[in-house]
Amino acid sequence: MKLSGYWITVGTATLAAAVVAWFRGESFHPSTEVRVLVVTLAGVVLLALRAPLSSLWRWIAQNSRGNDTGRYSREASARVGQAKQSDIANRAWRKTLTEALKDGFRWRYRHPWLLLTGDNAAIQRLLPDIVEHGFQQTDDAVLLWNGTGDNGQPDPSWLKH
Repeated sequence: MKLSGYWITVGTATLAAAVVAWFRGESFHPSTEVRVLVVTLAGVVLLALRAPLSSLWRWIAQNSRGNDTGRYSREASARVGQAKQSDIANRAWRKTLTEALKDGFRWRYRHPWLLLTGDNAAIQRLLPDIVEHGFQQTDDAVLLWNGTGDNGQPDPSWLKH
């Protein structure tokens, strides 16, 4: 069995508190057994709450305001080999999409994602918002659209992202 630092710390603190309760706890309760039992039960409760406490700490750390995943990312055009303009535009579009849809745990899987294909004029007439942003979130699905190329097919580099 592997002991973690949490178990060692809580066990040592419980043992130290039990020793103090044994020798200096007369003001708390006259019986030494009761004092030591209360301290031991407090230590057992802390050991039992290890998983919920660590899960809560992880959740707080992931959702903190200062947790900016893009803080140290470099601009794509500054990299060696200069990325294509379409790649830069795709990354910017993907970041906008992620920021608009990210709402809690499992946000990617909450709704089905549907790629709209067809006549550009029909899509523009039926869904004007999707033309401007490239995506639209409804109550039932996330709709994606990027238009079609000369051959009537969506852009392959856009589809990869």
